[in-house]
Amino acid sequence: MNILLALTIIVDAAGHGNFTTVQAAVNSLAQDSAAPRHILIKNGVYNEKIFIDKNNIVLEGEAREKTILTFALPRDAWRCEHADDWGVATLNLRGSDITLENLTIQNTYGYDNPAAHTTIACADSQKKVSREGHQMALRTFQTTRLKAINCLFKAWGGDTVSPWNVTAGMFYFKDCYMEGGVDFYCPRGWAWAEHCTFKADNGPACIWHDGSADPDSKTILKDCSFTGYDGFKLGRYHRDAQFYLIDCHFAKNMADQDIYLVPTENSIRWGRRVYYYHCDGPRYSFFADNLTIDPQSITPDWVFHGKWDPTTAQSTGSSPSAITDPAIRMAATAMQLWPDTGDSSAIRWTYDEGVVWKGLEGLWYNTGDARYFKYIQHQMDRLVDKDGNIHTYKLDDYNLDNVLCGRILLMLYNVTGQKQYYKAATTLREQLKQQPRTSQGSFWHKKKYPEQVWLDGLYMAQPFFAEYAAEFHEDSVFDDITKQFAAIETNTRDPKTGLLYHGWDESKQEKWADPTTGHSPNFWARAMGWYGMALVEAMDYLPSAQSTTLQQILVRYAEAIKKVQDPASGCWWDILDKPNEKGNYLEASASCMFVYTLAKGVRNGYLPASFRQVAAKGWEGIQKRFFSSQSTLEGTVSVSGLGGNPYRDGSYAYYIGEKVVPNDPKGVGAFLLAADEMAMQPAVNKTVLLDYYFNNEHHKDITGADTRFHYIWNEMDNNGYAIWGHIFNKLGARTDTLTVAPTAANLAKANVYIIVDPDNEKESPAPNYPSESDIDAIENWVKAGGTLVLMANDSANCEFTHFNKLAGRFGIQFNFDDYHKVTGSQYEMGAFTITQQNDIFKTTKKIYIKELSTLSLGGPAKPVFTDAGHHIMAVARIGKGRVFAVGDPWFYNEYTDGRKLPADFDNYNAARDLGQWLLK
Repeated sequence: MNILLALTIIVDAAGHGNFTTVQAAVNSLAQDSAAPRHILIKNGVYNEKIFIDKNNIVLEGEAREKTILTFALPRDAWRCEHADDWGVATLNLRGSDITLENLTIQNTYGYDNPAAHTTIACADSQKKVSREGHQMALRTFQTTRLKAINCLFKAWGGDTVSPWNVTAGMFYFKDCYMEGGVDFYCPRGWAWAEHCTFKADNGPACIWHDGSADPDSKTILKDCSFTGYDGFKLGRYHRDAQFYLIDCHFAKNMADQDIYLVPTENSIRWGRRVYYYHCDGPRYSFFADNLTIDPQSITPDWVFHGKWDPTTAQSTGSSPSAITDPAIRMAATAMQLWPDTGDSSAIRWTYDEGVVWKGLEGLWYNTGDARYFKYIQHQMDRLVDKDGNIHTYKLDDYNLDNVLCGRILLMLYNVTGQKQYYKAATTLREQLKQQPRTSQGSFWHKKKYPEQVWLDGLYMAQPFFAEYAAEFHEDSVFDDITKQFAAIETNTRDPKTGLLYHGWDESKQEKWADPTTGHSPNFWARAMGWYGMALVEAMDYLPSAQSTTLQQILVRYAEAIKKVQDPASGCWWDILDKPNEKGNYLEASASCMFVYTLAKGVRNGYLPASFRQVAAKGWEGIQKRFFSSQSTLEGTVSVSGLGGNPYRDGSYAYYIGEKVVPNDPKGVGAFLLAADEMAMQPAVNKTVLLDYYFNNEHHKDITGADTRFHYIWNEMDNNGYAIWGHIFNKLGARTDTLTVAPTAANLAKANVYIIVDPDNEKESPAPNYPSESDIDAIENWVKAGGTLVLMANDSANCEFTHFNKLAGRFGIQFNFDDYHKVTGSQYEMGAFTITQQNDIFKTTKKIYIKELSTLSLGGPAKPVFTDAGHHIMAVARIGKGRVFAVGDPWFYNEYTDGRKLPADFDNYNAARDLGQWLLK
């Protein structure tokens, strides 16, 4: 399904490409082409007006916020001397089959000219140009089949995004951000917008539609978010129009005003057609459900009547030079192959997709790009209803394969708090309670495979079992989990090679089972891959005693895997111990699993550092041998099992006879997991210690247990530091906590010590205020070379009196104020722009911090960021150490995980930049 690109052209303003301007690149192309022509635009600001009247072109930016196409032009000024609009916008399109991706496209006239009106000279007169008049970033003419993916469109005035072709226009927008004045998103014809954010700066409406040429034309807005100035209005029309708003989200400050008909002389032939389904926001009645058709039927195929499928042949990652990150390229292929829209009745609850989703979850954490989270959630929401029922799942199948996706349910519950995910996960936990077992206590692989244990099943069930138990306080099962890992190793490990056979039959009655040992006859690579991943993932949740047992198993496993790595390619053979046997082949999914297992094992300290080199060699071989320039993963065996009908006898001939296919989800998911893990830096022997003593808030969780919350490492909802903790881990650091008062002894293990928002009496019945001895210990630790981070909060939510005694030792005082207030979701009110290069925030331009305490500085403390004379951040150097201070918790998930803030904010980058500075 990947497209073949006929040509790739690089545009680089710095002169390191084929052209320095986008227009020059467009001009170099012929009018038409059978395949898309790809123009890759490197990061930079391109101040030019662009005209495209040619067909089949992909414009792809290197990074959305850093690849900027910009021009400043009001429509009124353009029409002074021109009879039509050709040239009115920053990007002007007449050609068809155009794809825009990872670009900022803006018309800056309203930002550059703050006066309400400006008088300009027209041909024979003077003309007033309004700051809020039409300012088009995008304007189309005869264009159809326009696709915009992950683009940012911005203007201060109206009609920012104007895809106009009322008779034949087909337009598709996904993961885009649009901002402007009146009618700033105003398609004519057939339009689809999904996972987009709309922000109104001014004007009486965000969205508009013209469907006057055909009663079927319509505009669909699915899972879109609307925000803006206080009292902004949703939409309007003054020609025949048809609106569908599905799963949309409205800010609390939106006006209680339905999409309305503007007084007009136009004839409205087909009546009012405005439909809502499952939208949320203020308690306004106007967007109550009124849809008369099945919402699942509303798909791009339904909108465009099969004439065009914009969900296939996306450009991301299809170009050899478009994006270099293999995880992002593979993710683009996965999301293209298995879109999160369409007929939900055809999908099934299977483990294959679960592996892909785990890989995408890791990529979300590695990038802060919420597109991956949203994709996972939308896929899960097609399978799990609001009551927690799982589509196509049957508990009494007792199939361990069905348990794997429970890990995604736990993640979604922890991030969103939505109870349907918890209920569905609890159903899977109930299956494990009833799952048939061998006499040794191991789960049967499936009810239809009695007394059989397969290595595959350990990955399907045990990491979920361990995570669920850790999350919901079932500590008693950790011994059970450990014994199951140990049992299958005992029953399948070959003492000569250390390799594990694929399966074991306790009854020894299966044809594939050795009559003496019960194990199957071959060492299938992916089975061992599943087992290795299960080990390193379950160990994340086990107490040290049980984890030590699994670590010993993992070391034996890793030594065996190392010995059978192909020395030439770095990959692994499908049947591990028969590299020279006729028909054997190097296999992609297992190779990815081994790389992931070894790299994660080293990073978490479970394996010696030397195994990182084994993983690195494997990862290099995987990319060379299996991952194509078109972002296709070759070389995955589709399936291999034991028994069943037709019967699989576990012989060598059986294994090598199974089909090898491209882009199998098990291979794609394993590749993503390996890519995610190889992006993590090896351990740097540094520890980041987060205070849990001065910040010591507790509440009751869903089980009724008393649990810690608020600014803690393992908290995944809006209030936690899971993303920031992951960033530190990605930088090679270990994260830890301090639950008792700081002393010289317990601070000695830390390189960085973070204290966030100490409790006041509202937050804790008995707050632990910093005492003089606490302060002495911290000061002495800093002087000896420690790096301290002090993060306060606004005056209503932080204890200042004692905290300032600590801060005062370093010349810092948190002021009792509440600076940078934000109303509702008007995020620009919380924006700071970092315009000067500084030693800390090297890749950060725009940050979001709201309602913080400013700083007063003296002595060694120096400001590192100020705003309008207010000190926002500061650094103090004391002895061999240093202190960083900011008056806000800042990097909690709500403002780093990408789900809430508009994409032009760099909070994730800021968290990474600060992390690098703290660790250097």
